Amino acid sequence: ILDQSAVWVEEMNYYDMRTDRNKGISPLSLRPSNPLGIDIDKGKIPQKDIEVTFPGMSGDFTSENFSATWYLIENHTGSSLPVTQTPGSSMTRGLCLELAGFEQLKLAANNLKKQATKKNEGSLAYVKGGLSTFFEAQDALAGSESGRCSSSSGPGCVCYPDSDLMFRLAVTSWALQCVTDAEDTQLAAGQGGYCGDVKQTCTLSILRSAIHTPTSTCLYPNLPSFVPVAEQREVHEKASAVPIHQRLESDGTERVEGSMTQRLENILNRASDTADTLFQEVLGRKDKADSTRNALNVLQRFKFLFNLPLNIERNIQKGDYDVVINDYEKAKSLFGPTEVPVFKKVYAEVETRIGALRSLLLEKLLQTPSTLHDQKRYIRYLSDLHAPGDPAWQCIYAQHKWILQLMQNCRNEFISGQRVGVGALDSEGDTRPSALGRLGHTASLQRGGSLRTPRPSTWRFETPLQVQFVEKLSDVVIGQLPNFWKLWISYVNGSLFSETGEKSGQVEKSKKNARQRQNDFKKMIEDMTNRLVKLVRGALLPTTLPQGDLSLYGGWENKTELTGAWLTQIIHTVRACHEAMSALEIPNDLLQVIQDLLLELRVHCLMVTLLHTTEDVKRLAEKEDWVVDNEGITSLPSQFEQCMILMLQSLKEPLEIKQGEMNVLQIDQVQDQATEFSVGIMKVFINCLEHLSTKTDGDIDASHNISVDLSSPVRFSGIHEGFSPTSEQRLLIILSNCHYLEKHTFLNLANYFEKHGLTGTEKITRVSMDAVRGLDRKLFEAYIERRADPIAGSLEPGIYAGYFDWRDCQTPTGVRNYLKEALVNIITVHAEVFTVSKDLVPRVLSKIVESVADEMCRLMQCVSSFSKNGALQARLELCALRDAIGAYLNSESNASFKLALDALPQLHSGADKKLLEELLNKFKSSMQLQLTCFQPSCIQPVKR
Repeated sequence: ILDQSAVWVEEMNYYDMRTDRNKGISPLSLRPSNPLGIDIDKGKIPQKDIEVTFPGMSGDFTSENFSATWYLIENHTGSSLPVTQTPGSSMTRGLCLELAGFEQLKLAANNLKKQATKKNEGSLAYVKGGLSTFFEAQDALAGSESGRCSSSSGPGCVCYPDSDLMFRLAVTSWALQCVTDAEDTQLAAGQGGYCGDVKQTCTLSILRSAIHTPTSTCLYPNLPSFVPVAEQREVHEKASAVPIHQRLESDGTERVEGSMTQRLENILNRASDTADTLFQEVLGRKDKADSTRNALNVLQRFKFLFNLPLNIERNIQKGDYDVVINDYEKAKSLFGPTEVPVFKKVYAEVETRIGALRSLLLEKLLQTPSTLHDQKRYIRYLSDLHAPGDPAWQCIYAQHKWILQLMQNCRNEFISGQRVGVGALDSEGDTRPSALGRLGHTASLQRGGSLRTPRPSTWRFETPLQVQFVEKLSDVVIGQLPNFWKLWISYVNGSLFSETGEKSGQVEKSKKNARQRQNDFKKMIEDMTNRLVKLVRGALLPTTLPQGDLSLYGGWENKTELTGAWLTQIIHTVRACHEAMSALEIPNDLLQVIQDLLLELRVHCLMVTLLHTTEDVKRLAEKEDWVVDNEGITSLPSQFEQCMILMLQSLKEPLEIKQGEMNVLQIDQVQDQATEFSVGIMKVFINCLEHLSTKTDGDIDASHNISVDLSSPVRFSGIHEGFSPTSEQRLLIILSNCHYLEKHTFLNLANYFEKHGLTGTEKITRVSMDAVRGLDRKLFEAYIERRADPIAGSLEPGIYAGYFDWRDCQTPTGVRNYLKEALVNIITVHAEVFTVSKDLVPRVLSKIVESVADEMCRLMQCVSSFSKNGALQARLELCALRDAIGAYLNSESNASFKLALDALPQLHSGADKKLLEELLNKFKSSMQLQLTCFQPSCIQPVKR
């Protein structure tokens, strides 16, 4: 609990820390606003009327002209009470004011009395307690002066002049305190108080009384009436009877030792020196303690600033950059413009730490790789710290350079062999799905166009380096470009500095900078797209690059040549990359180079696919197994058709027209090349068939040897898997395949071409038909030559065997053996053809019969004359042959037989005709089994 202190309360300048304003405030203003302690009831009496009624007065209880009546009328109107009339007032004619109830006023009076009593008691008790100190000082001084006076001589010696003076000074101090306390009491009671001039008048009066007035009279005649008489009497008993100056004048001291004030000054100086000597060390320690206390107070009061450098370091280490920025802004607003040296020194240290933080944040901002979230966060931090330059644009520029370097490093890694084995993981060991996979990357195509199943574990070991490179390059672009573009968009719309979108100077500055740098950023995007296109061209289309760029983007000459399927996968990858960029709403003019690359890749894929299909078709001859089915064809036409279908399927994606792309087949040059390649594929397959037909028996790896005897029954048991046919059989099989190609395969392929949008179908079909028909004629003639010539050639020797002579022969007894042998040979050809394809039987046998008929005609026409029996024998054999093979006679055959019969003498006798008929019937009866094969049959050949 604090004790009262004897201090004078001066008016002071009060500093309000909350409002940061200096304003003068008097201790009187700290008095209560309601001194009566009852409810305030504002009246409705106009202020103007009150001022007229009480001229020169005031209702403010702190004013010198305070009027209690005015205060009551203004604040406590409640009941009627007569008011003393004032002459000249407009309210003297029976005006009654509404004042507070009498009981409330009595309560207010009691409150004032209690407050005054409490104040008086406290002040008087304090004064009484302090009087003993002054009396003790008086006694001590009297004792010391008595010794001095006892040794003095001379009449009128006055004792204790110094003690009397000191006593009167003490009383004066007590009086001043009493005046102050009394004034405070009166103000608290609402009775007005002493202003500055009244206080000064009272003080001077008391001083004059203390020095000039004898103790027999009242010491303080000018004191207010509330100073107790008992206290005056107690002071009177302690005082001297004669004033100090009268003593000095009576004993001549003033004349000898100087004036009273001079002696008083000397006494006070000696007292001050003695006090300094006694209390110098104590006062020194007190000053030091006060200085330390003041310093500690300053440190405590401004501890935020003094602790800020250390707090900045700690928060930077913890990564609490928001806290650092907030503290810095606060310190900057409070101490930025300060002129206090110590504050300036500490604030300079803060600025040093903030400068280091700016450098750290800028370093983190430009560090790669980094996320878009971190980039935006560091840019906002640097903006809040008012970093010099444009951190956002610095970040964009750094990201642009880094992405370009990533793309170039990707190419260098593959070229330098760091990815040898093509199964190596990324340099960071990242096995996560690629960016293309996250964009819905579909399965790639196998060679031939079939869709790949999900990639096996050995995929990287099977995939060519160029394919892996393009996918890795696309991963780099798709993984980095979206964040790069979003960073630019945030820079343009100002959201880098304000997530809420509110306008500020920084946001407007950002938008202005972005508008000025649009062309620069456009050039950055062009650099990225051009770098992407050149790297892909260097890997896949090196001939399209300028010679000077080959060293920077080429170097893939020794790598594996890609098939159409791998090119299709690359097209898919590049398309996905283009779609990802388009989804970012990047302008189409910046992506046109990628569209041009896609067009060239699609054309290249088309040509490569057609070229590789040509090579695949060439190798189909190696897959011929010579096993025929029920339709008389091998698997070769089906394999060819399937190869073409797979080729068209593999071209479906490259030929597909995506948004913004053009139809490659509408380009005249591409259309002509594609047609020529397609026609070439057809011709290659026909040449492949021709090559198979011309293979010798030694060219075929025979699993076993078979007899070439056409009459051997073993001959027809060998058409099975692993069977190695003769050259004549190969001709028949290929003839059957050609027939199937013409009737089915080429027509089906024409439909597939049209379905997949390939142009030039009519030309392809026409050329293919002409080629296969030409091969068919060639192979058919070769087979007829091989089979018909031996049969026709055996007729003449058979006719003239045994020196037979048409002019001298016996009566015919039947058909001779040469004709039967010729028929058996024809039957053998029939069986051979029928075994391969029953559709070829009429065509082949008709030509064989035509050849035999022509030979018989020639032989008959060469005979100069026939005897009767010779003519009959010749007619019998011609008719037997004609009737046996009648099912395969054509117009040429019939003409030949007619000419041959016309060359023979006519039969006139009935006996000869009857004999001819009997012999023909006998021949047909004996050869019925053999001749059955020449009859039309619906029996289907059995599949071997």
